[in-house]
Amino acid sequence: MPEPSGWLALGVAAMVASSIGGVAGFGTGAMMIPVIAWTLGAKATVPVLTIGMFIGNGARVWFSRREIEWRVVAAFLMGAVPMTIVGATS
Repeated sequence: MPEPSGWLALGVAAMVASSIGGVAGFGTGAMMIPVIAWTLGAKATVPVLTIGMFIGNGARVWFSRREIEWRVVAAFLMGAVPMTIVGATS
């Protein structure tokens, strides 16, 4: 468990990274990697970042749910799901 200064560093870094990522449209996770590794350790970086990005992206979907073009989502998933299975089992 990080000390209070570590939690503060994570919070500040998350706010800065999400602000930059919101403007640029990408990069939030890449900016968080060094801060997570410094505060929680390199071994915890990938799982923590994965869960954090999953929650963040889920929130984006929820807040923008009325804007989703479901035909586009379906067309994307037709290729993405099978290729994900192939990549995960190779």
